[in-house]
Amino acid sequence: MAHKRKESDLFEGLTWNDLSSWAGSKIVSRGKSYQRSGYVKDLARTPDGSLVAWVEGTERYATQVFFEDDDLESICSCPYWDTCKHAVAVVVEYLENLKKKVEIPKATKKDQRLKMLKEFFDDQAWFEEGDDLDEFDEVYIQTNATAETKFIEPFLKKYTKAQLVELIKELAGQYPLVMAHLQNQNTLSIGDVSEMVGSIRNEIQELSSEPGWQNHWCNEGYIPDYSMVKHRLEGL
Repeated sequence: MAHKRKESDLFEGLTWNDLSSWAGSKIVSRGKSYQRSGYVKDLARTPDGSLVAWVEGTERYATQVFFEDDDLESICSCPYWDTCKHAVAVVVEYLENLKKKVEIPKATKKDQRLKMLKEFFDDQAWFEEGDDLDEFDEVYIQTNATAETKFIEPFLKKYTKAQLVELIKELAGQYPLVMAHLQNQNTLSIGDVSEMVGSIRNEIQELSSEPGWQNHWCNEGYIPDYSMVKHRLEGL
């Protein structure tokens, strides 16, 4: 049964159901694992009652968790653009400290992590309510793609091979497109393209089954040649 939250500390009454509704069960599980592994460092409470901490991961991330209109929110310097495992780990660490009656130190407004998070998010290209998101994405990609990729090579060269493997595994676990790309590359590396051909054939069949596509193929007098697709893949 959920405990009634005290007005002075909304975090204290949080349940696992609350956390799962906030972050999703998979992220909660990862966050619990991070907390149990001791990855949450220097947990503190800010003057406005939010939680702030360093969380060790692929890098050391600054993470802040707070309530906004009674809704749980978080910001983190990690690349995951949603409620992340680092934020969950911070909340779990705080709740564990409450159980053990461990006093949580106070953070000042000049805390390095708060400054880091402010600078991090001030540097991002945000949009205002009512903006055309499709137009925003197109302009942002065109004007920032080159600048955003310049850091990648020098950034990755800082890592060891083992660290790069962990980074890629983490990205694959968070982003399905990365996982799909790695699976395709692995299939090509071992010379077995039958699975890829089957997947592509299914996608083409699904698309061509739509009335608009059927009309297009008929009007153009063209029938997709699946053997050609397989031949091209086998030549890779």
